[in-house]
Amino acid sequence: MNTKSDLVLLEPGSLYFGRAPKVIQTLLGSCVALTAWHPTLLVGGMCHYLLPEKKASKKEHGPTYGIDALKVIEQHLKSYGHPDEFEFGLFGGSQMLCDEGLYAIGRDNINTANVWLKRNHLSVTHESLGGSMARRLKLDLQTGTIDLVSNSLQQDAR
Repeated sequence: MNTKSDLVLLEPGSLYFGRAPKVIQTLLGSCVALTAWHPTLLVGGMCHYLLPEKKASKKEHGPTYGIDALKVIEQHLKSYGHPDEFEFGLFGGSQMLCDEGLYAIGRDNINTANVWLKRNHLSVTHESLGGSMARRLKLDLQTGTIDLVSNSLQQDAR
């Protein structure tokens, strides 16, 4: 049974990779989370990135940006074998801030993950993308179970 100490609360712009019995949890809007779980080794992780890539003028690196977060996840995957031995999930990318025709952060975040998956010849087994909803996501590293709760962000017009 999982205890409170087994829970990893993943903040936006961060990632976690480790061994069971951890449960990783995060809350998503336009951000995207990629999950990875190895069913034999009971290891896995999650990255939660806010933006697809940094502006050319920014020198910072880290899991805030999809291209950086996915590189770090890829390094963790390769340290345990071949990445195609893992099960992947892709979640989030809601349209939260503006009309689709303006700057669509959610769509661009999804595209960044899909390009990375395609480049690495990987596919997802669990997916919940787009829309206009918040998502609470949990990954149990003991069982690989994904727990996803979605809440619509659209308010009734009154």
